[in-house]
Amino acid sequence: MGPGAADRRLGIDKPARARFTGWTPQRREIRRIRPQADRRGRAMIPLKRFVILFAVWLILTAADPGGLAVGAAIATGGAWLSLRLLPPEGRTVSLPGLIGLAPRFLWRSVLGGVDVAWRAVHPRMPLKTGWLVHETRLPAGMPRVMLGNEFSLLPGTLVAGSLDGRLFVHCLDTEADIAGQIREEEARIDRVMGRVESDGGGEGENAGDRGAVR
Repeated sequence: MGPGAADRRLGIDKPARARFTGWTPQRREIRRIRPQADRRGRAMIPLKRFVILFAVWLILTAADPGGLAVGAAIATGGAWLSLRLLPPEGRTVSLPGLIGLAPRFLWRSVLGGVDVAWRAVHPRMPLKTGWLVHETRLPAGMPRVMLGNEFSLLPGTLVAGSLDGRLFVHCLDTEADIAGQIREEEARIDRVMGRVESDGGGEGENAGDRGAVR
């Protein structure tokens, strides 16, 4: 009598042999929940953009009750237009990081404005204008738009265009470390956009070294 028959006579049910497939119930649950979370996150993007635009409207109008309807309509149209021009790219924007960019931007704007004013009134007009071609490591879309807009708004620099990952920056002083400033802002925008690079900015350094100043 074999061991299987003895087990059956004694009323012992031998458990069926488990077949490992590499997918535990927990993994299946994660696989099922993750797409749902992604869909919920993407569905919230239009609402977030509407809230931001409407909040700006409230600030500009001092929350005037008579302008709420107009502000809601403008915020709705602005959110829809932003989705067409800048569709969601699967990145999570860090709101604290985005707010953290504001003080530095304002401070650099003040310093840049003072520097430009000093150069304008100086008898010798100490200007050394030229072009800087910088290869950015930021991906196309919102990150590059943020970087270009920031340096275009700062006094002394203007991003005139981009091509194949290269930014064409006009500078009032080509001897200033504009490439270094761009690399610093690239790292900050990376963190804000939820894309922390593991190379420590190596590519940015090489790009800055290859930047051509004319």
